[in-house]
Amino acid sequence: QNMKKIAFDQMYENEISHAWYIGTRELMLSMIKPYLKKNSKVLDAGSGTGGTLVALKKVGISNLYGIDKSAYAITLSKKRGLKNLKLGDINKIPFDNETFDLVVCLDVLYHKGVNTKQALSEVFRVLKKGGIFYSEEPAYEWLKSKHDQAIETKTRFTKKILVNVFSKAGFKKIKSTYYNSFFLIPIALLRIKKKIFNSKEISSDVEKLSPIFNLLLLLSLRIEKKILNITNIPFGISVINIWKK
Repeated sequence: QNMKKIAFDQMYENEISHAWYIGTRELMLSMIKPYLKKNSKVLDAGSGTGGTLVALKKVGISNLYGIDKSAYAITLSKKRGLKNLKLGDINKIPFDNETFDLVVCLDVLYHKGVNTKQALSEVFRVLKKGGIFYSEEPAYEWLKSKHDQAIETKTRFTKKILVNVFSKAGFKKIKSTYYNSFFLIPIALLRIKKKIFNSKEISSDVEKLSPIFNLLLLLSLRIEKKILNITNIPFGISVINIWKK
């Protein structure tokens, strides 16, 4: 529990300036833009310490809701001035049927305690007909790290697995692609090294990065965002899905 608290503290401190968060949210905003109307009702399912809701708010979406099953994460989100936050679980979303135009869900389905099938049927239930589901999940089980242990995750996914469960849940595919491919090899090497030398420290991946590395990461993610507006990427550290009810 304490470890999760440390991970949330690091997230709260760094997620507004950390390239990974900036890049993935810029991608999310560019991908969901065609489906947003001024008064779209949006749910962040697994809102963590609130950074995604802040990003959505900045582009003028005001009808925002967040759920998280950590009361501590919700406390941190409230420090950002966010409202409409509920303690809740994606396996049992505390909202009525057909409430939302858009549900976003970033790095949530892979957590322990989340039943992917159940979670997707819940997302389907709370979306209005024609509503959009945007999902980002970590790819490849062999990339599992100390960070995954720290934040209690269950499994990382492949695109194929996710396409399968989304289809079975009744969604229609708009886009499914890998993302963050430039850093796949360096990160894989780093993870393998840590496994071989069995590094003991358990920490989260959202510690502060050196400014130069932060900039390189952000540039690479922005280049990939441009690529993804045209086509898909065949491999990467994350899997991005956009599906419609």
